[in-house]
Amino acid sequence: MKTRIFIGLIIVLVLFSGCTQPSPSTGQPGNNGQPSANTSPPPASTPVCPQGLDAWASKTQFGNPATQFSSSDNIFIIVQSEVGCRDRAKATLFDASGNLVSTQEYNIPKDATGYNDYNPNKNLAAGNYAFEIKYANQTIKTIPIAIAAAEEKQAPLSEQPDTAKFNEYFTRVYLGKLPLGVQVGPPDNFPVKTSVFTSQDQFCTDFTIIKTIPAGSIGSATYSTDKNDYTRPKSNFPIELKQGGSSGCEPLDYAPGKYEYKIYIDDVLVSVLPFEVK
Repeated sequence: MKTRIFIGLIIVLVLFSGCTQPSPSTGQPGNNGQPSANTSPPPASTPVCPQGLDAWASKTQFGNPATQFSSSDNIFIIVQSEVGCRDRAKATLFDASGNLVSTQEYNIPKDATGYNDYNPNKNLAAGNYAFEIKYANQTIKTIPIAIAAAEEKQAPLSEQPDTAKFNEYFTRVYLGKLPLGVQVGPPDNFPVKTSVFTSQDQFCTDFTIIKTIPAGSIGSATYSTDKNDYTRPKSNFPIELKQGGSSGCEPLDYAPGKYEYKIYIDDVLVSVLPFEVK
């Protein structure tokens, strides 16, 4: 009887020693609580807001980054996220003095791009600006930009002058202005070149002549490009113009609008000078 009990105990001990316990550190079968050699590493961390956000300025929706703009350009701020962000991002435009120009907010769901135009009326003044991008009241990016004045597009001339005839008599012709009451002449009272006049200006012309123009050969006319009609028909100068410089001024007698000052030699159009009266 004793022999049978002893053999039974030996069998139970052998069976118990063959069982494997879970590793306390992994919850998986292991060796003395240490991770096994084939345990997988933890997954890489996923970007989170605001680290997962990016923003840039562009001239087009979803366009490439840009920092140089014209006052006639669209100016988009694009905010992009690799992950879904619970809060809204805010993009604020400041001028060089730190004054707030415009601020807008963006919903930024996962894998989506938000955009807004900060110059919809094409009227932002030339100068330096900066966008401040914030998420959850934390500034995540500052984007400096520069805006240049838009180049005014020159309207096509009502007719084309004869450049060969011009070059026969002139090297330079331009419109200028002097204040009311100022007499044209040396040493300092020469017309200031311009194409924009006001009621406080005299209307002046300045020629550099390389070939004497006989009396009655040179003439001028004024054409309104707003009305497509002549406000002053062509008339000729009754005096001879010799080689050298020649300037003359007269009272400004035009209503506000856009015009062309046309110059003729022997009834041939040689110069068309656009100007505006404000």
